[in-house]
Amino acid sequence: PVSCSPPLVLENGQVAGEEYTFQKRIEYSCNEGFVLDGDRSRVCLTNGSWSGITPVCKAVTCPVPPPLPNGRMSGSDFGFRKEVQYHCNEGYNLQGVSTLTCQSDGNWDSEAPRCEPVICGPPEDISHGFLNGSDFTYGEYAQYVCFPGYELHGNPLRQCLSNGSWSGSLPSCLLCECPAPQVQNGVV
Repeated sequence: PVSCSPPLVLENGQVAGEEYTFQKRIEYSCNEGFVLDGDRSRVCLTNGSWSGITPVCKAVTCPVPPPLPNGRMSGSDFGFRKEVQYHCNEGYNLQGVSTLTCQSDGNWDSEAPRCEPVICGPPEDISHGFLNGSDFTYGEYAQYVCFPGYELHGNPLRQCLSNGSWSGSLPSCLLCECPAPQVQNGVV
């Protein structure tokens, strides 16, 4: 039978098959962290050459990870076993994993996380007044308003802080009091 020359050594991979004669097949495979670019198998042809072209093993790279709204990503190498770290801005909590690792199949090992705003929850109610505001997350304001006949003492605005608490202290609504009436040269 016609002989084909021994296949070239595959950098970062292997060639399987011991017989290099007519109609015999060889199989290529890559080491972990590398993907085959080209023909996986080749056959010895009648003219003594191998079918197709010699493949190469290319290093795995994962796609660029998505950006993180209200946060940031560190790490610029997206190759096999490389990691990227996610961090949230002040006032935001990370939901999901903080580290993604590139796997041998060219995919990240997990979904990208999200940064959710810190939630303060509703602030305390006020006697003889009410609260304006419905969004109780980081950076938002709540405003206290007194009922007619009551006067607000303290700061009417409070802001949701990055630690999940409200700024300032609870104001109060005090009954409006008129000064004692006076009349010149007479009595009330």
